[in-house]
Amino acid sequence: MDNNELLQTTNNNLKLDELTLPVPKQEFGQSFLTYIRTDKANNDSFLVAVLVIFIGLIFILFGTSGLQHGLHSPIFYALFAIGSFGILGSILRFRHIYKKYIREQELRTHLRKFASANSFKYLASSDKNEENQSGIRLHNQQSLVVRNVVTTPTYQIGSCYVTTSTMQLGFMHTSGDATLGYNVGFVALSLPKSVPAMFLKTKQKHDKTPLPEMFSSEQILSIGGDFDRFFTLYLPTEYHNIAQSILTPSIIQSLINYENSYDIEFRGDKMYIYLNKSWLDDPKLWEWVDSLSSTVRLVADSIHLNQDNYT
Repeated sequence: MDNNELLQTTNNNLKLDELTLPVPKQEFGQSFLTYIRTDKANNDSFLVAVLVIFIGLIFILFGTSGLQHGLHSPIFYALFAIGSFGILGSILRFRHIYKKYIREQELRTHLRKFASANSFKYLASSDKNEENQSGIRLHNQQSLVVRNVVTTPTYQIGSCYVTTSTMQLGFMHTSGDATLGYNVGFVALSLPKSVPAMFLKTKQKHDKTPLPEMFSSEQILSIGGDFDRFFTLYLPTEYHNIAQSILTPSIIQSLINYENSYDIEFRGDKMYIYLNKSWLDDPKLWEWVDSLSSTVRLVADSIHLNQDNYT
């Protein structure tokens, strides 16, 4: 299916019930132990917590032994306290990992059933950098783990765990380069032809994601109105005169209709939306993204009407 065919298809009757129904644990795709073994971050955290409990028990044993023998030195009280707090911290860490496991399994089950009910494709995880994960926030990272991807005839939604260089992100470290890991949700929509590179940076106060290094303050363009309250627009200065041919009032209204924060990128023949909170089983997200499939048609109309500007 080519891009023009993609633009002609919309999902007007999404079946959203599967995103909110309770999920029995027997429907989980993974056991807790399998989840721990296959997720490196959780596996490392789990092992550290086990080690802390072991060391904490030793501290408590020595502290208790000293106190029982009448040795009321502060060091024995300290050993007992440190051991107790270490074990308590590890128990809280175990609880956090287990809650994360429950949430991840519920999310996967919701998306799997939702995709099946709507005849979409669902992929639980992949380490491949597919075409629809090639936006600037996801491209050329040190590693990229793609999770919970749902592919429809008109768009693709998923999440990624990105590991990148802090120097690549523009952070200064006196001890040299380091790595930073973070989660990002993404939406990828197809356009009928390539458009100038643009990046719409959210103005939400809690957003901490860095601006891609290819853009700078000299490339900021103000469109005015509600748009400037929600986004800062970056694009090469030679394309400033045609930005409003693409970002029409109807398109802007569609882009600001979702309540959560997100960045938007136009790159080649793709439009990417980067979600800072990737609640992929939120029905409001799916309703909003589904409406954006019609927005893509509006973008196509803009390009067609002004196609001389893009030659």
